[in-house]
Amino acid sequence: MGRSKCCMELSGRSLFEYPLLALGRLYSQCIVVENEGSINSCSVPCILVQDRIAGAGPLGGIYTGLAASDSWLNFVIAADMPYASPQLAGAMEAYALRNKLDIVYPNIDGLLEPLSPLLTARG
Repeated sequence: MGRSKCCMELSGRSLFEYPLLALGRLYSQCIVVENEGSINSCSVPCILVQDRIAGAGPLGGIYTGLAASDSWLNFVIAADMPYASPQLAGAMEAYALRNKLDIVYPNIDGLLEPLSPLLTARG
C-alpha cells in the first residue's frame, strides 16, 4: 500500500482507534504496537509501544504487546480491524476461563483465524 493501513481514516478517525473505542471499556489498558513510526498520537487513551522485532509481522507485534502488558489475560486484535466486537471479546474470554484455556481464536465455518482476534493468558 505504501503506507500504514492502521493510520488510514474511516469517517474522520484512524482505523486503529476504532478497536480502542469498542474494546477500551472492557479492559484496564489498551496497548498499541506500532512498527513504522507512523503513529504519533491517539485521541483515545492507550499505551503506544514500538515493535521490539521490526519486520517480524503479526507475531512480533503480538510478542511486543504481551511483553508490554501487565495483565495475565490479553485480547489481541490487528490495528486495521475497525469493526471490533465487544461481544466476541467477552465470549472468547468467558470460553477461555470456563475451559481453562491459554489461548482462544475464532473458528468460522471451519476456517481458523489464529492471528486476529486472539485471546491469550499468561501463567
